[in-house]
Amino acid sequence: TTLRAVTRTGIPSLDISYKCIETEEVKLEAYSKQSSLIAQLLDESTEELISWRCFMDDFKSDLVVEDNNHRYYNVSFKLNDLEG
Repeated sequence: TTLRAVTRTGIPSLDISYKCIETEEVKLEAYSKQSSLIAQLLDESTEELISWRCFMDDFKSDLVVEDNNHRYYNVSFKLNDLEG
C-alpha cells in the first residue's frame, strides 16, 4: 500500500478573531469539530449574503476574564474553503 499526502495550496480562507462569552465559545468549539460548515459572507460590492461551504481550522480559545455573570474569551479560527 502506498500512502500519498495531498497538499492543497491557494485555498481561499478567512481568519477570524473576537471576544465572546462562554455560551458562544462552547458553540464555536463544537463547530470546530464538524467536517464542514455553511458560512455566510457579505459581498460588499452587491451587499448580498453568499453561502460558503467551508471547514473550521486552528480554533483557539483563551479565557480573558471571569466575573460573577460570565466568562469572557478571546477566540480565533480560520475558515477554509471546501469547494475551491
